[in-house]
Amino acid sequence: MSLSNVKQILADMYAQGERDFRSFGGQLREADLSGLNLEESILSGLDLTGTDFTHANLRKVNLTGSKLKNADLACVQAERADMRFCFLANANLSSANLSDSRLEPSVFTEAIYNPKTQFPEGFDPIKKGLVRAAPVPRTSSVPSVASVPSVTANTDDTHSVLLDGELSKTEESVLSDLESKGADSPSAKSVGHEQPAPNASDEFPQKQSQQSKAAPPRRKISFRGRWVEI
Repeated sequence: MSLSNVKQILADMYAQGERDFRSFGGQLREADLSGLNLEESILSGLDLTGTDFTHANLRKVNLTGSKLKNADLACVQAERADMRFCFLANANLSSANLSDSRLEPSVFTEAIYNPKTQFPEGFDPIKKGLVRAAPVPRTSSVPSVASVPSVTANTDDTHSVLLDGELSKTEESVLSDLESKGADSPSAKSVGHEQPAPNASDEFPQKQSQQSKAAPPRRKISFRGRWVEI
């Protein structure tokens, strides 16, 4: 029997009044039975390894002695089901409703459950070997942005900013790195020092090139207590 149509075959048989499906043997292994209505059916002794029962109706179903290893029973409705002597290792019982069901004795080694899973009164999932599903971690949607290390004054640090106006070793290393990339770039302002205002030659390079042949600008220096123009 092909697994692609077994779900429809079961649905048709159930609609015609059939409730005993033990003749399927291992043919339901890894079958997709999600959302199927099998209320009050007999599935005892079947190999249901890896079968998908998500959102299925298994109310009052007889599953005694069935093998449900790795089966997906998430969100299944299995109130008052008989699941004694079942092998449910690694099964997914997340959000399953198993209230008033008969679950013992059965094997639940590393079966998964979550806060929405409903067990019969007095059933302790931890003692039975079930594992609570871990919450999904929240990831930050804001990417980390690398920034230029800030320079702060620290009187106890030999690399702190000097009070007489000299640059600390940290500032010198940052500035030298920025100068190698171009001191006029916008990133040069990120170290916290104001850049000198551009002169006329910076704003009008063409005008400067036209006056390059003219006499160089004169300036004054202090020489023996007097200002001398050179």
